[in-house]
Amino acid sequence: MYVGPGSPGSEFGSGKRVMPAVAVAEQRALTRIQATTPHAYVPFGQRVVASGVLEGWTGTGWQPLAGRAVTVSGGPDDPAARHVVTNQAGAYETNVRAMFSFEAGQAYFAGDHCWLAAYSHPSVQVHARLTCAPSEAVVAVGREVRVSGKVVPGAMPVWLEQFADSGWTRVTEPVRADAEGRYGVTFRPTVSGLLRMRVWTDGTEAGVLPYSREFTLSVG
Repeated sequence: MYVGPGSPGSEFGSGKRVMPAVAVAEQRALTRIQATTPHAYVPFGQRVVASGVLEGWTGTGWQPLAGRAVTVSGGPDDPAARHVVTNQAGAYETNVRAMFSFEAGQAYFAGDHCWLAAYSHPSVQVHARLTCAPSEAVVAVGREVRVSGKVVPGAMPVWLEQFADSGWTRVTEPVRADAEGRYGVTFRPTVSGLLRMRVWTDGTEAGVLPYSREFTLSVG
C-alpha cells in the first residue's frame, strides 16, 4: 500500500520532513584533587591524616567544589574506606589506616552530570612491621638456631642476613610467613664471636616497602 504525502501515518504529513532526534553529547568539566596529606614514612596499619582540595575547571580557572562526596582509602579494596563531603572551600580531611605505599590516603571523586572523576596522588610510604626472636642468645659454632616472629602484612617472604666486611649478606633461603604473618627460619653459624644479624622482609608483593629488624647472636 502506498502512503503518500498527507496520508495518515506519513512522516511527511505536514509537508516537511521530520528529522530524527539526535542526542546531544553531555559535556562534563575537568576536576582535580590536590592532596595536602603530608609526606610520611609509616608502619603498615598506622593511621594517617588524609586531606586535600577538590577543584573543577571553569572559564575563569580552577574553582573549589563544595558539597561533593569524596571516598578516601588506605589502599586498594579498603573495607574501611571513609566517605566525606567537601566543605565550602572544596576541602576534605579524615584519617585512614595506611596499607599501601603511595595509595594510603588516596581520595576519589566519582564525578557527576557536571564534573568528571578525579583521584589524588598521596606521597605516604608504608613499610612492613616485623618482630624477631632467636631461640637461643648463645650458641655453638655449627649449632642450629631458629629465629621466629611475625611480619605484617602476612604471607610475605623473610630471610636472615649477617653483617660482615662492612656489608650485609643473606645467609638463609627465603621462607614465606603464613597468612597471619607467623614465620620461622633456621641458621647454623660458621664463625664464632658476636654476630650482628637481621631479619629482612621484602614487602613489594603486598605494596609495602621492605623492612628489617636487627638482633645479635653470641657464638662460642
